Amino acid sequence: MKHDFVCVGFPKCATTTLDAILRQHPDIALPCHKETLFFERDDLYHKGVAWYDARYYGKKQKNYEHKIIGEVNPRNLVNGNCEKNIIKAFGDSIKLIYIVRNPVQAVLSMYKHSLIDADIYEDVQKNMWTEGCFDSYVKDYLNNSERGAYHQRNILAQFLYGRYLATALKYVPRPNILIILFEDFIVDPEKQTKKLLEFLGADTEVPLNYHVTENVGNRVPRSSRALKAAKSKFTFWHHFYVPKMPYMGNTIERIMDRWYWTITDKASIHTDMGITMNQETREKLKEFYRPDVELLDATLHTDYGKKWDI
Repeated sequence: MKHDFVCVGFPKCATTTLDAILRQHPDIALPCHKETLFFERDDLYHKGVAWYDARYYGKKQKNYEHKIIGEVNPRNLVNGNCEKNIIKAFGDSIKLIYIVRNPVQAVLSMYKHSLIDADIYEDVQKNMWTEGCFDSYVKDYLNNSERGAYHQRNILAQFLYGRYLATALKYVPRPNILIILFEDFIVDPEKQTKKLLEFLGADTEVPLNYHVTENVGNRVPRSSRALKAAKSKFTFWHHFYVPKMPYMGNTIERIMDRWYWTITDKASIHTDMGITMNQETREKLKEFYRPDVELLDATLHTDYGKKWDI
């Protein structure tokens, strides 16, 4: 199969909403699961592209000969070799898409999102959503002389856009990279999606529902018991179902994908949590991200630093 594009990131930048919109388009084929884990995990990546195609598209791959094939998955960034691995697997003609937003706002959104994650169960037990918790988190990270060890998995490091784009341009020509501003996407998702469709060579006049909302943030665990159930689901999905089960047919796979996300929703409740950042934290984050945003602007010849007041 010829793969045409990968939306690499970024987290909390409406990638789940974009995935839901693109799945409506008759010209586009996406994997049966929104997050394939393939470029995130070395053990799956080493299984090869043939395994990827069979696991996420099944054996009837001729059905996709005239489709624009791609995936939308910000979890790819967890692996530091993400872009390099994508090029190695799919070839240097692949198109890369990035959605970026003000990193100061993005990191706050990601912090709130992380409160629901089974991976930080112990931290949730300590009640991470107390007043001033985000300010303390940022302060602890910035004062940690060994923070480089956090690498991609640390919340703050995920939004160093300049570093990622500079790396991507080592492997992919600039015309094969599309940048979408999250702030523009939220205001006019139809315009920004059509910009993406044109970039991919897809029909921009196909009627789509652009007003879908997926993966809404600001959720916290409903109870310790519910969170343990979500943690068990995570283990089942990541260590058994995806790596060991064969493709079960698109209908079943989509049902399982929806089940995966529904368990998380049912194990949590929506709340505004009252988590904010004080002005001191905001200024520290601006200082932290400023060199990277300057790199981003220099790399892409943009003025995002001015747009974001960084």
